[in-house]
Amino acid sequence: NGSTTGSIEWALNTLGTNGGLVWLNPGIYPCASTSLVIDWDWITIEGASAAYWSEYNNPYPTLSTPGTPGGAQITWTSGNGITIGTTTANMHGDTRHKGITIADLDLYGSNSAAYAIYDAAHTDSVTVDNSLFQGWQTAAIDESWDTHWITNNNFQSNNGGEIGRASC
Repeated sequence: NGSTTGSIEWALNTLGTNGGLVWLNPGIYPCASTSLVIDWDWITIEGASAAYWSEYNNPYPTLSTPGTPGGAQITWTSGNGITIGTTTANMHGDTRHKGITIADLDLYGSNSAAYAIYDAAHTDSVTVDNSLFQGWQTAAIDESWDTHWITNNNFQSNNGGEIGRASC
């Protein structure tokens, strides 16, 4: 059911300097403890999601038994989920990554002492929309982006809170 971290990474890196969309069909995508790295500009990772519990017709998910409302769920057992901007090598002449979009995903951390989305301090413009964040113990999103849109998201059981900041 779903894909591996390597397959999603391959799709992200195949887009490279051209940018583009990586689409995840409904399913569970186990990534274990490996962070997905977005290290290019103008990249969108999007899934088929129904992140709002009002649209969810199955038993209520918990940290020990995650549930997906029929969408694309990426799961990690430890470590950061998605890491943005690890280097400055793949940018379009700027000093920070821009044009990153993460949308319509269920990002499940399984009580991971980390972030669902982690900024490695090389990112500027990010959109996070219509996603579900569940089970992140540090915080769901680590951000210091100058230009960001964090809209229409659902946060559940993130002991560290919704939005935090680890690096400067």
